[in-house]
Amino acid sequence: MSIRIVPKDQLGKERVNERGAGFIPPLLFANLKNLYQRRAERPKTLATENHPFSSYLHFAA
Repeated sequence: MSIRIVPKDQLGKERVNERGAGFIPPLLFANLKNLYQRRAERPKTLATENHPFSSYLHFAA
């Protein structure tokens, strides 16, 4: 095994199809338009079912 020094532009081209330690998968961001709306649905449904923590669940939602 030897170490090669290559120009920066060639380095990116060589590693396009490689899935080793240098591979970074794309980052997928959450849909911010309805992210918190979807998270609030479950506490709201629990709060309507005569839950002992219904006031807290309304607050958390």
